[in-house]
Amino acid sequence: MHQAFAEMARGLQRAGGHCPSGSDPAMLERAAMSPVMKGLHAATRDDLLVHNWRVSQLERLGVPSPLSTVYADRVDWHEVARLVQRGCPPQLALRIAG
Repeated sequence: MHQAFAEMARGLQRAGGHCPSGSDPAMLERAAMSPVMKGLHAATRDDLLVHNWRVSQLERLGVPSPLSTVYADRVDWHEVARLVQRGCPPQLALRIAG
């Protein structure tokens, strides 16, 4: 990831633009390697893993994939599951839980 930031900065300099970190690609690369950036990257990766798991749970309950993707982080899938187990159609359960 840090290499992508550094390459972006070098590309900006070659194109006559300016580097957001004061036109120093090495500084941008060091910033990308900082613990804060690594932590943000890890949090983003973990968030994506949780989101994908929630999507799969909603799909398993019969919610169509596009709706599962949109609502995965907006509803409690446990509530959707309880409603579906009681005979509620998945899309209606999603509306009730949302």
